[in-house]
Amino acid sequence: SAVREVLAEIGAQDVPELVVINKADLAESDTLARLLRREPHAVVVSARTGAGLSELAEAIELDLPGAWVEINVLVPYTRGDLLSRAHREGEVLSEEHGDMGTQLKALVPPALAGQLQVRSYD
Repeated sequence: SAVREVLAEIGAQDVPELVVINKADLAESDTLARLLRREPHAVVVSARTGAGLSELAEAIELDLPGAWVEINVLVPYTRGDLLSRAHREGEVLSEEHGDMGTQLKALVPPALAGQLQVRSYD
């Protein structure tokens, strides 16, 4: 709350934040669950064990402005999982369903863009 108070004082209260909860290896699961309910945009990590660090890197990547890649790809119907991730993790600009799959135009994180390289059309 002290950090948020200072951010409000300097007019930065609307800057997006990602709360990182460390020491997951020492905390009780009930305590972590309570913290995650209170801080919905949070990641639990353990610097000692490395647990949660990949999730933290992914959350940072998703939150960075301008880090997304614009794609225009044909996603086969057999890869509905990737289409679902584009909706969940990115910003879908358009999609058209055809005989071979879904033509998807979207802004997505670079890691997902790499996985969506099925067939590109520009």
